[in-house]
Amino acid sequence: MLISLHIGCGSAGDESPNQHWQSPNHDQCLNCDSNDSQQDAADYSDREYIRAIPEELTFFGDADTQGTPIGQVVIVNQTDVPVLITYVQIRDIETETSGKDGATYFEVNWDPGMPTTIAQGDQTELEVTFSQTTEQRSAVMLVTTSHPDFPTLEVSLTGKYFIGGSGF
Repeated sequence: MLISLHIGCGSAGDESPNQHWQSPNHDQCLNCDSNDSQQDAADYSDREYIRAIPEELTFFGDADTQGTPIGQVVIVNQTDVPVLITYVQIRDIETETSGKDGATYFEVNWDPGMPTTIAQGDQTELEVTFSQTTEQRSAVMLVTTSHPDFPTLEVSLTGKYFIGGSGF
């Protein structure tokens, strides 16, 4: 018998990124670097930034009991100007075995015909889906912005699903 636990990470509802890092379940979060998160919150609190949260999104579970998994990436604009998301793509990581053709297993809900503007101090969410596979897959999501200091944001994507509680 396989018991699946997937702890998500990132802003939920009205929760700001700084509030998430202070939440009681944050230490157990699979999609954050929990050792550095409180330091990151302090590092970002007094300066401008555009950031993708989380910076690593993982999908793991039991293929027999779960549907198509969906994860969320929040793009936060803490600059004094509106920022345009000009392009979003998912690319293979050719240097990793699990990254060859890995991009074909992930999809993001961004329409290239409708660039997204994020007002100063605001955020937007991108949904990422993972096609279930029993082989571990990796890719990277690249978010291109119009801001000269933050031209590209990267989010690492990883996923694998197990069948029938066997672990394979």
